[in-house]
Amino acid sequence: MVLTAPTDSCPPSSPVWARRYNVTRASRRRFLLVASFIICLGSVLAFFRFYETSETLVDPSRLLLPVSDPVPPSDFPNNINNTNTTINNSTLPPSHDQYLPISLRPETYVRGKPTAHFRDSLRDDVKYMTSFLGAGFTNDQITLGNLIYLSKISGRVPVLPPLTSHIDAQKDPLDFSRIFDLPRLTRESGIPILEWSMIKDLDRAWSEGVVDELGCWNIWQRQDITADGPRRTYTSELLKLDLSHTLAPGWVKLIPNFEHDKHSTFWTLAKLLFPAARASALADPAEHPTLPAHSGARLPPDEQMGCIDYLYYTCAQEALDFAQDYSPMWRDVMTHAHWTPEVARLGASLVRATLAPHAPRTSPPPSFIALHARHGDFAQYCDPAGPRGACFAPLSAFAAEVERVRDAHEARTGVRVEHVVMTSDERDPGWWAEVAAMGWHRVDVGAARTPAGFGEWWPVIADAVVQSMAVGFVGTEDSTFSLAAQRRVAEWNGGEVAMVKWR
Repeated sequence: MVLTAPTDSCPPSSPVWARRYNVTRASRRRFLLVASFIICLGSVLAFFRFYETSETLVDPSRLLLPVSDPVPPSDFPNNINNTNTTINNSTLPPSHDQYLPISLRPETYVRGKPTAHFRDSLRDDVKYMTSFLGAGFTNDQITLGNLIYLSKISGRVPVLPPLTSHIDAQKDPLDFSRIFDLPRLTRESGIPILEWSMIKDLDRAWSEGVVDELGCWNIWQRQDITADGPRRTYTSELLKLDLSHTLAPGWVKLIPNFEHDKHSTFWTLAKLLFPAARASALADPAEHPTLPAHSGARLPPDEQMGCIDYLYYTCAQEALDFAQDYSPMWRDVMTHAHWTPEVARLGASLVRATLAPHAPRTSPPPSFIALHARHGDFAQYCDPAGPRGACFAPLSAFAAEVERVRDAHEARTGVRVEHVVMTSDERDPGWWAEVAAMGWHRVDVGAARTPAGFGEWWPVIADAVVQSMAVGFVGTEDSTFSLAAQRRVAEWNGGEVAMVKWR
């Protein structure tokens, strides 16, 4: 007996199927193409929907989706290719968290809104890291860059404290994200970053008297062999933290027991943040004693919120290698720490008001070479018996470097830059009169209204942002403020740079 398939089971290519449904061959092909497209589209959408909703922490590069680029503010600074201006339109979208993939968004790493007790904001499946500040404006930026980079290599999410170490810090703490474009830094570095204001409601903590205890590593006493305890700063008091410190092993220091250098390396500190080294240190309490918190509690270094008392003196291979071209902290982190669009616009307005006060506001500021003469606190290294001005580099030394930078820029671009802007912490009117006699300009920050929210920080912020917008820069050797400007001008703007020996 021969079995034949019923008519309904005939394939689409069968003449019987075509006659029954009166469908042409061309129509069948169109139907199959459309159906295939719909199936493929649904699969793609389902794939991305799965990753958007997943709580698993995955490689950020797998989640980077292209976004449309809205028109950015006209003053938003980016890499400068136009040799006739110091400001160019950015190709990046305005800075908002929604442009970040889910793996980089702050909300991925917290339970919700900040809470009075910071631990209530932390996720059980995430490890974090923090440290504290206690230097100057630029040195604190270096410290935060070190915190971010160390967190990256140790598999943790950095939690940045506010800047507190410049003028009257106790009255004027300032979140890093108030000055620096944190979403852009996160996007370009691929490192998720939190701030303490994202995990702890400080207003509530202060009003309710909420204090959190936290175990922390004391590396300062290993770095500075003359220190009699951990590095204590106002930052922890501001954050309402009661710290218990455990003395770190001697091997965290770059040159153990060497009094003339204080540095540790990133990888020795990273080792300390992993279970084996932590357990080994805690197994020898005589060598690694734990100091009690103010409450009296003796807490081991926290496993979830990794804590190190002070990270300014951290390097990759050699002391102060933040200044070196290979510096992984600068290359992976701080080169991406651009100003917020608001700060960039304010800086561009200052430059325009100084160099082209009658030009239309929409026109870009003219090109200029920026100078930074560091005096201020450097005076403590001068001979107290000699004249103060004799200790510092003369303006003629800056003028010689200005000419070299100007000629190099002209040789490369064909454009000669005439404007020179001096920035300095010098307060002597006579010195500034000499600057004016050189034909150089001064950005008079004090004459302008301080933008809301910046308080006493604004003069130092303004100097830094103006410097970063130059096509050339001449700074003061040994000044980290000059060094940061040098790297920004060279890397962001492709500018010519030089340093003057200050004494």
